[in-house]
Amino acid sequence: MEVRVYIKRRTLTILMARRGWVQADLARAMGASQATVSLILREKVQPSTPMARRLMDAFKGVSYRSGRLKWDDMFNAVYVDSQGASAL
Repeated sequence: MEVRVYIKRRTLTILMARRGWVQADLARAMGASQATVSLILREKVQPSTPMARRLMDAFKGVSYRSGRLKWDDMFNAVYVDSQGASAL
């Protein structure tokens, strides 16, 4: 079974604003290119699981809603079986 990670773009832009970051800052914090960050923000690509973890690490210590940032605040994970059916 494959896991596909879909980012919640609005959450990402809110977190970037709270840090006062532009795409280049986020790219530097997660060890990616600015082009990759741009593609993620425009929802042209979805981050791999390792890249999603680096995104979470980039925002450690930033509060979101009423507490700490959690995986579910930023991502939706979809599990896809060999027939292409998905489940949450």
